Amino acid sequence: MLAGAHPVAGDEGDDDHRGGSEGAQVAGADEQPERDAEDDELLEGAPAQTEEHHRGEGDDHPRPPRRGERGDHPGDERGDPAPSPADARREGVADDAAGDRGGGEPGVAVVDAGAETDDRSLDQLEDDGEKCGADAPDDEGIDGAGLAAPGAAEVEAAPMADHQPGHGKAPHGVATDERSGGEHQPVGGSHAPRVLPSAAMRRLRPSAIPPLPVAFDAAVELDWGDPVMNRRLLREHLDQGHDGASRRLPTIERHVARLARLLPAPPGRLLDAACGPGLYAIRLARLGWDVVGVDTGAAVLRHARILARDAGLALDLRRADLGSLELDAEFDAAILVYYILEAFPRRRQVDVLRRLAAALRPGGRLIAELRVRPEQPPGRITGWDVVPRSLLSDRPHLLLTDTVYDERRHTFVLREIAVLDDGGVEIQQTTGRLVTLAEVPGLFARAGLAVRAVHDGWSRYRATGLSDTLLVVAERQRQAEGGRPRRT
Repeated sequence: MLAGAHPVAGDEGDDDHRGGSEGAQVAGADEQPERDAEDDELLEGAPAQTEEHHRGEGDDHPRPPRRGERGDHPGDERGDPAPSPADARREGVADDAAGDRGGGEPGVAVVDAGAETDDRSLDQLEDDGEKCGADAPDDEGIDGAGLAAPGAAEVEAAPMADHQPGHGKAPHGVATDERSGGEHQPVGGSHAPRVLPSAAMRRLRPSAIPPLPVAFDAAVELDWGDPVMNRRLLREHLDQGHDGASRRLPTIERHVARLARLLPAPPGRLLDAACGPGLYAIRLARLGWDVVGVDTGAAVLRHARILARDAGLALDLRRADLGSLELDAEFDAAILVYYILEAFPRRRQVDVLRRLAAALRPGGRLIAELRVRPEQPPGRITGWDVVPRSLLSDRPHLLLTDTVYDERRHTFVLREIAVLDDGGVEIQQTTGRLVTLAEVPGLFARAGLAVRAVHDGWSRYRATGLSDTLLVVAERQRQAEGGRPRRT
């Protein structure tokens, strides 16, 4: 399973079940409580103070006269001599509300008449903003989502004289972390961030964010057998902080206990298809199975061999692709766990199942884990994080995630985009062609497999329309007279 791809859906224990009975109905989503209108008013705050101040009884402080009340004609200021600038400043402080230093309405900023003004019209300002790079709303309706096209002009930023780049040291040879209290102190009164030299800026190139992910996009689809990618995948397989590649060890232990009840009793030969680092294979071998594991990654197979050697077990580990697997009918059982089948398009899923069926003896059993729906509603969900490393890079970088669940086409696409510190962009995605419960019998029958049971995930309960994951128990059909398969 893909490292860091998505949380595991359906890792139930043996007795886990939603509701405890088949066909249980799920209650509607909890309604969100409506906000109280009084809360909204309180959040908005008290109404603004008006200039009129009503004096109550007993108010001995006389109110200062308003500008319209000074002189012989109330409200007529034309006959008053213009106050001096000093008087105007004093008058503004005495007469007006706090924050109004110019004698206008409360809260209105004063504009210095001597300051330079921009006489351009609003249309001209908007046009100039577009020319300077302000983006119009994109197709998704998001303002500023447009991107600079490749080849855009580079911008050189000159370093500030009082804040030169310098490996954590301030001017005069004083280390940044040696300043008083260990806190950041501005150097020379500057609060500006570190500015890259123009030479470094020239090496940067504009980044491009790809459009909506497309299912099974060959240009960016994850290559499980790539040496660098497989080495990074191994790291994620062994990470006990998440279930994104292999499940965590306690979960694997529960799964193996469940497989022991669904598989024929050992001894016998068992095929672990897409075995990864051998975490299931080692435990099944301890139960008495003669295990053969196949995978496309050299790094994960190397780790599985180390585990087998340390455990004193003889495992036959082979590098092979399930899409071109050629094995004789020599196995009593086979397992295909963690949604491996969905990594193939619909037409190729039948071919993979057919190749696994061909590796089984007549009556041999296949246990396959499938997914009906991911852990997100239909539609698109995006996110970002700054990570120390990922499948795309071993250096810290900005990681963008983009998941699209197309319920109509039964596809789930996880695309990851790494924006690196040199301006480069790395992209990879995994696509899952999901199944429905109704599709399972026909899908396996076309591969020569008869479905014996379909469980709700790893539980002991039968799958229903509410199941998110399925555990399918199927057998290779026995040959009847005339060479045609016969259902058993």
